[in-house]
Amino acid sequence: MCAGRVSRCGDRFRDISKVEKDWMKDIREVPPAYLVAIAVLAVAVIGFFGFRTLSGPSYPVGPDMHQAYKTIDDMARSSGGDFSKLTPDEQKQINDFARGNGKNYLAKRYKVITGEK
Repeated sequence: MCAGRVSRCGDRFRDISKVEKDWMKDIREVPPAYLVAIAVLAVAVIGFFGFRTLSGPSYPVGPDMHQAYKTIDDMARSSGGDFSKLTPDEQKQINDFARGNGKNYLAKRYKVITGEK
């Protein structure tokens, strides 16, 4: 194994400092425009993710889940589990919560609340 500033590897002597100088020469040959482009790209990426993190969620934040369940349970009690007895606004609210399955969800919640099978 070769070690030290000057070492003997096999039959040849090798100057480690020459290798270090060649490496530095390669770095100095990178055009400044590339370095500027890389720096601008890095700042843009960091700025993008920083903005997304600090700006908050991109979706509207509604009431907390406990309040939403309580509201839907109250609707289920008042309508007797019948989706057609709700106002269009209430139907839309339940459909949004149940991802389009508001009628089935309301009937199931009513059964859970009343203890029916």
